Amino acid sequence: MKQTLNKRMFKTTFKGLLLLCFLIACTFVEYKPYSFTQNDEIIELQFGRKMNKNLLDSLQKVLKNSGIELKYTELKYDGDKLSRLAFQVEYNGNAGNAKTNFVNKGKSFGFRIEPKTNRMIVGELNPK
Repeated sequence: MKQTLNKRMFKTTFKGLLLLCFLIACTFVEYKPYSFTQNDEIIELQFGRKMNKNLLDSLQKVLKNSGIELKYTELKYDGDKLSRLAFQVEYNGNAGNAKTNFVNKGKSFGFRIEPKTNRMIVGELNPK
């Protein structure tokens, strides 16, 4: 009987500690309104609702200097939040386009270019 009680206490304590660790880990997850990465391996832009027109234009200019042509075919704002975005991107003979209404929360949207392999992904992005 004593051994059964110890097993139950251990399971309850273990579950409690596991839940506590999960909750602590969740507090370290930081929301990113957008993401831009550019290096030798990858060029990636993940759009977000909090991107204003000035930021979009400046990213467009930075990308143009790297040989990437980015055109916004539709921009619609709901107050200060981007609610609809459509774009075209061209790089080294590859082209793609995509659009979103930002309804897929938690899923990245944008484009990823891998210059060494000349690979390009446009639209919903899976984790690297």
